[in-house]
Amino acid sequence: MRRIISVIILALFLLMNPTVFAIFQLEIYPDMAGPIQPGVEAREIVGFAYYQQPSSIIKLIPGAFFWQSFSISIKEKPEWAIVTITPSESIMKFDTRENISIVVSVKETAPAYEYGVIRLDIESGLYGRNKPLGKSLPSYPADRDIAIQAGYLPLLTPTTSGAREGKPNSQISHMITLKNSGNARSRLDFSVNVPEIDQEIGWSAQQPTSVFVDVGQTIDVPLTIITPNSFGYIDDWAQITVDVKVSSPLEPTSNNTATFTVPTTSHCVGSFVPGVPGGNNPGIILIAIIVIIAIIIFALKNGLSFIGKIRKKQNVKKNKDTSA
Repeated sequence: MRRIISVIILALFLLMNPTVFAIFQLEIYPDMAGPIQPGVEAREIVGFAYYQQPSSIIKLIPGAFFWQSFSISIKEKPEWAIVTITPSESIMKFDTRENISIVVSVKETAPAYEYGVIRLDIESGLYGRNKPLGKSLPSYPADRDIAIQAGYLPLLTPTTSGAREGKPNSQISHMITLKNSGNARSRLDFSVNVPEIDQEIGWSAQQPTSVFVDVGQTIDVPLTIITPNSFGYIDDWAQITVDVKVSSPLEPTSNNTATFTVPTTSHCVGSFVPGVPGGNNPGIILIAIIVIIAIIIFALKNGLSFIGKIRKKQNVKKNKDTSA
């Protein structure tokens, strides 16, 4: 009986003063993966909660007396960060650990390369019960800081000027409007793609030069399309695209880039005579055809007359030889 009373007294003492024996530990592993790409990436930061009873005496008490409660809340974070914690609260028995998952994402409006701190407020109760023995137990708050960095977002909003028409052997001008919708100053590199079937007909294009665009800035990039110079009448459409590669000037070798394809439509209609000034003018072409026909007629007429003169001369000579 005396032993039972001693155990009960010891249990009551431990319930009232558990921190003499209990250790609650929360560990968060630092994020070493670099900047978090805004609007795209969700980064998981892991850790664990650990509840330990180091004293062997405590093991004399039934384990049901020693359940540790804890809760984790977000005390402070950057405005551009989105944070979720799993689990945000739990109850553990001693000598166990529970994995903690903290998922962090970054809004598209986050300033590129800016650092921020997520401050977690951890509150651990003594046991799972809120009021054992009719008395409120104190809690043990603590903070944990997690450093994060917003990454670079290559984002572009393109618009085109619509379909454009031109005559053969001429230039068609398109205007491509580009807005830097990302979160940092960006470099734009261009690559014009003329389909092979259009190249065979004679379509080509001049490639725009690289430019730099600030955040929110809108620029107009001219694109010159050169129409075919095939002889005769032509009525052809060409779908020529422009690939715009968006990258950060601060990370010239980074793979964190994006390519946006901008389509253009061009129409070439009319007739063309190579080497003739104004050769893509139908009136000039008609005149040229008439001139060519006249030259042919003149050549034929003069040729026949010349042949007739030669034959006449030959006949006169033949008659003289016969008379002699």
